[in-house]
Amino acid sequence: MGPFIRSNNTKFKNEVYIMIPLILLLLFSTYKRIITNTTFGINSFYPIIMLLVALFSSLLTSFIYSKITKNDLKMKPNILSVSLFVLMLGINVPLYLVIIGSISIEILSKLIPNKLYYINVPLIIGLVILFICHFILNINPYLYNGEVSIISSIKNIGTYESLITPYGGLNKFFIGLVPGVIGSSSLICLISFVFLKITKTLKYKITLSSLITIIIIAYFTSSFSGIGNFYILYILFTSSTLFGILLMSISNNTPVTPIGQTLYGIFVSILTIIIRYFIPIDEAIFISIFLINLLIPLLDKVGAKSRFHINRSLPLFTIAWLLIIGICVYMFINFRNINEFKIISKDINNEITNYVVSNENNIGKITASITINNNQITKFDILESTDENINKMDGFIDDLINNIDNILSIPDIDGYKDTCESLKEIVKNVLDDYVVYEEEVNFEILSNNTVYEQQIYIVRNYDVKAKVIYKYNKLYDIEIIDMDLDDLALINENNFIYKLKTLPLDSIEHLNRSSDLLIELLKKLEENR
Repeated sequence: MGPFIRSNNTKFKNEVYIMIPLILLLLFSTYKRIITNTTFGINSFYPIIMLLVALFSSLLTSFIYSKITKNDLKMKPNILSVSLFVLMLGINVPLYLVIIGSISIEILSKLIPNKLYYINVPLIIGLVILFICHFILNINPYLYNGEVSIISSIKNIGTYESLITPYGGLNKFFIGLVPGVIGSSSLICLISFVFLKITKTLKYKITLSSLITIIIIAYFTSSFSGIGNFYILYILFTSSTLFGILLMSISNNTPVTPIGQTLYGIFVSILTIIIRYFIPIDEAIFISIFLINLLIPLLDKVGAKSRFHINRSLPLFTIAWLLIIGICVYMFINFRNINEFKIISKDINNEITNYVVSNENNIGKITASITINNNQITKFDILESTDENINKMDGFIDDLINNIDNILSIPDIDGYKDTCESLKEIVKNVLDDYVVYEEEVNFEILSNNTVYEQQIYIVRNYDVKAKVIYKYNKLYDIEIIDMDLDDLALINENNFIYKLKTLPLDSIEHLNRSSDLLIELLKKLEENR
C-alpha cells in the first residue's frame, strides 16, 4: 500500500488514511455481531478478535522471518494487507484459519519479487480461506446469528419481491444488515470513497470506471426486462461489490497508468456481472479481481503506449463496450422470473378432492399429488421434480400438512429457501382452490397485490379461477389458473382472452359456459376493486 500517483502524502500518512475506513467497517461488523447475538459476551466482539489475532500472527511471523533471514528490513509486518484480508472474510471463519492466512500473507509477500506486483496475496489467501469454509468445512462464513441465508439463494436477476423483500428492504442492504463479508457495509464503503478521494489516497479512475460499468449494465438490464430501477442498487449493495471496488481502489496490485486503471475497473466489473449471472456465488468480485490481475501487465503496456496516442487503447475499449452491450442484451432477453402454479387434474367427490398440481419457479418444477378431505390434507406425494433438493423435504412437507392454517409462519430450511417456498405455494394454492362442492361458489378475491404500476388479483367463481392484471387501472392481462379443459381449449382457439382485454364485456358473444363465468368474474372484479 504505497503512495499513490500525484499525492504529496507520505507512505505512512496514506496507510493511516486507509486504515480509518477499515476500522469503521470493522466496528460496524462488531455492532452487527452484537445486535444479532442472543447473548452478550466475548464472542460478540469476534470481528475485533479476528483482526487482533491476525495482526499478532503477522507481527510474530515478520519478526521470526527477519531473524531467520538476518534481514531487519523484513521485520515490518503488512498491517494493511492483513487488515484487508480479515475484512474480506466472513464472521464464521475459524481463528486457526485466520492465523494460517495471516502467516501465509506475510511469508508470500516477502518472497514474491517486485516485478510480480500484480499478484494480490491477501486477496488470493482470502479466497482460499473462503473456499475452504464453503467446500471443506461446509460452513456459511458470512451468516450472522438469526440471519436468513442469502448465499444459498443469491440471484443475479429477479423481482423486488424475490430479491429484496425476504431481507426487509433496500435500506438493510445499503446499511449492511444482510449477510456478507465483514467489510460489506455499502454505506461505509461509499463514505470511504469520498474520504479517501479527499485525502488523495484513492485510485479514483478504478472506482469510477467500476461503478459506472456496473450501473450501466444494471440500468439497461432492469429497463429492458421491466424489473425496476431498484435492481441497480441491488447489484451494487450485494455480493461485496462496493467493498471489492474499495479493495481495488486502495491496492498497489493494480495498473499504474491512468488508461490501464480505467480498463482494469471496466473489465473487473464486466467479469463480476458475468460470474454473478451464471454462478450463485458471493465471492464474484474477488474472483474477478484475481483473474483480471493476471492482465495487469498487458493493461499497463496498453496504457503506456496510449499516453500520447489514445487510439492505441481503442481496441480494448471497443471489446469492453461490446461485452457490456452483449451482457445487457443476453440478461434481459433470458430473464424469466418464474412463479407458475397449475392444476393438472382435479377429481371431486363432495368433500374429497384429489389434485395433481405443479409449481415452477427459478429452481425448478415440482409436480405433486394431493388429497384433501373436509379441509384437511390427507395425502401429499411428490410425483416428479427437477429440484435436486426435494429428497430433503419430507419433514418440511409434514410440517405443511400439520399446519395448514399457518403455512407462511413455517420456517424455511436453511439453504433451501426456494424449494420450501415452492412447496408452500403448492399447498396454499390447492387450499385456495379447494371447496366442498355441495353448493355453487360465488365470486371471491383470493389475493390482491400491487407490484409497481400493476395490480394483480387472483379471483374465482364456480369452476373458474384466474389471475387478472391491471396496469395503470386498465385491464392488462388474464391468465387462466383453473377451468374445464375442453372449454379452455375452445377459448384459446377463439382468442377469447384477447377479446376480453380489448372489447366491452357486454359486447362479447357467448362461447361456452366457462366463457360466461369468466365474463361474470371480470364484471364482479370491476365492481369490487
